[in-house]
Amino acid sequence: MAMKQNRLYELDIFLINHALTSFHMQSIPLFINVYPSTIVHPAFPDFLRKLKPIRSSRQHIVLEINEPEKISDIGLLKKAIRFLRTGGFSVALDDIGKVEFSLHTVTELEPDFMKLDRYYSAESSIFVKKKQNGFKCF
Repeated sequence: MAMKQNRLYELDIFLINHALTSFHMQSIPLFINVYPSTIVHPAFPDFLRKLKPIRSSRQHIVLEINEPEKISDIGLLKKAIRFLRTGGFSVALDDIGKVEFSLHTVTELEPDFMKLDRYYSAESSIFVKKKQNGFKCF
């Protein structure tokens, strides 16, 4: 609905702010889903700069880029990810193996974390059988 109303950025920053203010920072990482369009939004860097209370905990915050949106400008996304890293944040890619997050995209974006698409974990027993029958993963 937010996407249809062109309000995805507002929803994302509201949810990011809510997650950060609701979660007691510990030594475990906090993964927060975010759309690629939010990360490249011109106002996003200012939003992050205003989050001063969490500055010391940024190394435990992982912005997890989710896949439903088509990535139209990989160069712009790479630049935004570099900005996030210089600010102390980590970056994850969600649903690796689906259409948008191909091996090429993963190589280009160099995420700190990768989450495989559910297909690969749900079908892991099939992969084990294939490996036993001569299929190898390198």
